[in-house]
Amino acid sequence: MAIHKDSLSSYLQSLNLSDKSAIALEKVEENYILDVAVQNKPGAQKLVAATSSNHEIRLYQYADLTMTGKLEGHSDVITGIQFAHTEENMLYSSALDQCIKCWDERSGRCVQTFQAPGEIKGFSSFGINCNDRVIAGGTECLTTAEDIHIIFWDRRKAEVMGSYTESHQDDITQVKFHPSQPDSLATGSTDGLVCVFDISQTSEDDAILWTFNTESSVVSSYFV
Repeated sequence: MAIHKDSLSSYLQSLNLSDKSAIALEKVEENYILDVAVQNKPGAQKLVAATSSNHEIRLYQYADLTMTGKLEGHSDVITGIQFAHTEENMLYSSALDQCIKCWDERSGRCVQTFQAPGEIKGFSSFGINCNDRVIAGGTECLTTAEDIHIIFWDRRKAEVMGSYTESHQDDITQVKFHPSQPDSLATGSTDGLVCVFDISQTSEDDAILWTFNTESSVVSSYFV
């Protein structure tokens, strides 16, 4: 359906800012928002989580953006946040400090830490599958393609299940699980590739289903 230019202009002019909130009021240094996530909870009592460049996660009421608390524990840039699918009070975050953390927003405490093994320096992206049993973290390229990993944990035990090391050659920018298929995973990278995996398979060669070359750095990807 075609939209007339004048109608679109009138519509945009009719939009009003509903509310806003500052990530920090102190002016010691400039803080900027890196990522946001909305709690998987019905009604207006849900929370919005926002990461800032000072390594904090701040929690706001969805209805009016009143700040309700902040989570502190990462020591480097936070690269992603996501609320759990089945446990609505759990929030996960990844960072360049070699950790993926699980927070209980009710207490404000970190209840679980998933540590990067070996020489891996940090996580540039991460994802949680739809039943909250598997966490996957993607790394960035520090020197060579050998730095690139997709690492998997069993969330119930915080144990490393394995890793993929051959599918990407540069920073992994996206780790996205399918919203209803727990074994379906898509990853994107600055190498221009989007890869789709079936993580139920026992090897990376068997797991990879599709590889798409976008011929450009992948910034964002989603299952639709």
